Amino acid sequence: MIANELERAVAEYLAVSYGATLPSGKNPIPVKLGQGTLNIYQGEGNTTIQLPALIVSCDQTSQDEDSGNSRCTLNVLLRVQANLGNDNPVPLEELSNLSKVMYQSMLFIDLVGQINKYASEDLTCIAVYQQSQSKTARERIVEHALTNTVYAANTNVR
Repeated sequence: MIANELERAVAEYLAVSYGATLPSGKNPIPVKLGQGTLNIYQGEGNTTIQLPALIVSCDQTSQDEDSGNSRCTLNVLLRVQANLGNDNPVPLEELSNLSKVMYQSMLFIDLVGQINKYASEDLTCIAVYQQSQSKTARERIVEHALTNTVYAANTNVR
């Protein structure tokens, strides 16, 4: 449950960071950009992903025995089509432009407070530690990934 709620809260926070006026409650959350739409997905269980896409997934959690809080591995993955096209004349430039918003949002000084703005009664983000980032190319897709460790409670402690 904490993984799903963390994915939802971070996806909504990132959607607003990209310019969505209100979180849509949809999966994916469509965000209108200048030339198209960025789809923000919660979780990796989607059979079809429309690019460009931002995928927020929490694939591993471990609960502390004494506090009941959890350490969660939160992945934020931006995928852009690597093929040139009318809507994508310079793929690496598109990746760079979209990455700036994702990266700056996840490094925001009050990231914990921002995530908690979108959290329900089933989540309180306590701390976020950025562990790593990578950029890769694979099968006609270029990616920028951030991996974070999030320490969170499975209840509202605010």
